[in-house]
Amino acid sequence: MYAAMLAARLDLASTAGCHTAVVKARRGQSLPVLLREGFVPIGWERAHLLTIAP
Repeated sequence: MYAAMLAARLDLASTAGCHTAVVKARRGQSLPVLLREGFVPIGWERAHLLTIAP
């Protein structure tokens, strides 16, 4: 289910002509684990910035 939602979000961002999509993590997940996976802290949120290929 998560993969389908992520794919839909990336497709929507690509259709809109965006260069980057943002994926937010659940607040309960461990920050060190998220940092290893490429997430970055942005304010109170933990987000992963995904580059969209043209």
